[in-house]
Amino acid sequence: MFPSTISPAAPSSRRIQTRKPERKAYIFACLVLLVSSCMPLRAGPVAYTVVDLGALTGGTAGVGNGISETGYVVGRYTDSSGNVHGFLYDGTIHDIGSSQYDFRANGVNAAGQVTGYYSVDNSGNAVSYLYDGTIHNIGGLGGSNTSAQAINSSGVIVGGSLNAGGVLHPFRYDGSMHDDIGTLGGTNAQALGINAAGVIVGDSQIAGDAAIHPFFWDGTIHDIGTFGGNFGDAIGINDAGLVVGRASYSNGDLHAFLYDGTLHDLGTLGGCSVAFDINSSGLAVGYSSFLPCNQNVLRAVRYSLTTGIEDLNNLIAPGSGWILYEAAAINDAGQIAGTGFINGEQHAIRLDPITAVPEPATLLLLSCALGLGWAAKHRKMF
Repeated sequence: MFPSTISPAAPSSRRIQTRKPERKAYIFACLVLLVSSCMPLRAGPVAYTVVDLGALTGGTAGVGNGISETGYVVGRYTDSSGNVHGFLYDGTIHDIGSSQYDFRANGVNAAGQVTGYYSVDNSGNAVSYLYDGTIHNIGGLGGSNTSAQAINSSGVIVGGSLNAGGVLHPFRYDGSMHDDIGTLGGTNAQALGINAAGVIVGDSQIAGDAAIHPFFWDGTIHDIGTFGGNFGDAIGINDAGLVVGRASYSNGDLHAFLYDGTLHDLGTLGGCSVAFDINSSGLAVGYSSFLPCNQNVLRAVRYSLTTGIEDLNNLIAPGSGWILYEAAAINDAGQIAGTGFINGEQHAIRLDPITAVPEPATLLLLSCALGLGWAAKHRKMF
């Protein structure tokens, strides 16, 4: 399942004529610049533009939950009457449906298929759905409560559902039937993510214990483990099989992790952290607190094993007015769906990466190199 760790042409013969010493020095300097310009361009810090996804009429408190490879974003808004609406953003915001209790749009694929769930009463009973322009109730494992969490490129949906015995189990729905993929030996479990190959991640109670561990399922369920504590959940998985989520230490602190056969702590900004999603480049996103884990002061972050944890607020234009609160999903183009605050209002957002450009010094070297090549071609120096 897991990936393994991943000549110049000969110079042409040319008769060089005798030159004056100063011309030799000039040519030598330009050759040095030419070699330098052939080195990899050093990009400045990766930066993002913030795309405000707007709001439904009368909508407030927007949350971005999922993103497709085509840049579609799904999430939810609360209207002025307190009803919760699911939305799909494809350049324009579309109302998927609403509930006076809760309505979640959690996942979307490149075809624009959306999945999530909505509450039907104030007891927490919910219905999972597939949206393709129309809401379709997809059912569950026989109980009164289901919660679809993710959808892959083939339209396979995963989530958690009460079974006929009233126990929460992870399900896989392929459009025709539901499969109960089982647990780590305990009773309660749920699925939270799925990749294109159909590998599923989630969390499950373990056998004979109240502890809940993250898992991945590839036809068989596997315990990912924790950092020594009794809780963890696996939330996102990329197509290479890299898994992200959060896991606890013995003191209860939750840290974001990346699992590639080994559990790696992705770090925090000072408190606790979580990673929700990871793309094919191994870039993960989530949030972290600055203060101890019982404090609700969160910032959107990105992670990788090479760069560690980075506050996304440091990677947008200074003085923009935005406070990026949560990064919920990332696609292979590097676009991120999440939640931010501006002027005290909570908005669903998409972060679009800005293409890095060469630094001025690199451009100077490149210009000199191009000039040298032009001169050589026209025999001005030889």
